[in-house]
Amino acid sequence: MKTLLKLLLLTIVFSCNNNSATKKDNTQIEPDRPSVIKKHYLKRPGYKMEYLHTWTIDSTDNDFSIDSYFTLNTASDNGFVSFFIFNTYVDQKELIDAQVEANLKKTLKNGKVVYFTSWGNYKGMGATINGKLLGLMDGEVKAFAYSNDSSSFLIVSQLFDSDKQQDEPGLKLIETSFR
Repeated sequence: MKTLLKLLLLTIVFSCNNNSATKKDNTQIEPDRPSVIKKHYLKRPGYKMEYLHTWTIDSTDNDFSIDSYFTLNTASDNGFVSFFIFNTYVDQKELIDAQVEANLKKTLKNGKVVYFTSWGNYKGMGATINGKLLGLMDGEVKAFAYSNDSSSFLIVSQLFDSDKQQDEPGLKLIETSFR
């Protein structure tokens, strides 16, 4: 009887000290463990990167090529990031100037431009344009170009300010994982 009582007491003590909860199917829920972020991995001959599973590759564009030009739609489905991959040197300044000019004429007519020189692990040339996207809602277009002797890329993203909380983590993942 004493052994049974000790066993019962140990079971109660163990149960009280267990910080995890149990789901209906008896699997453990660990409240202190951060939730797992589901990602997709994209590895191609010219680059590799990760992106969130809530983002989608838009393969409907007539110019779509997973090795040289493609677009990812954001989780909100209101924004995007486009990738232009080149197997040669390109003029970074020329690419960014063209992006700024085109977006100020069509997308963000009265936008404010801020230039920057690094994106993830890369040093290059970039610009962020903030304003009213198509004259309707606050947002931004961000473009960054990198080039060396044998390869280059241009990345252009567009987000509405109202979607930033949902979409920025995905942009950060791409930026930190892109190689």
